[in-house]
Amino acid sequence: MKNTITIEQLRKSGWKVAVLHRSNTTGRYTHIIVTSPDKKHAEGFARVHFEDNFDRKIGNKIALGRALKNLENNILIPEFPSY
Repeated sequence: MKNTITIEQLRKSGWKVAVLHRSNTTGRYTHIIVTSPDKKHAEGFARVHFEDNFDRKIGNKIALGRALKNLENNILIPEFPSY
């Protein structure tokens, strides 16, 4: 299995990680926002259809991977959104 970075590891390294699990009419999704120590913000999403089984661990891994990839590719959000 591939060695991947976890939310816990990022938080211990001084990163901020927000995890939101939501649902709407099209399905359920996980939304992760990461903030690096140098204050860059990026986000990632993972969505599952209502007819499929929702698994938080898998959703977290997918959304975190997408957020980190966006950060790496400099696809940033201007600020941390207010919820």
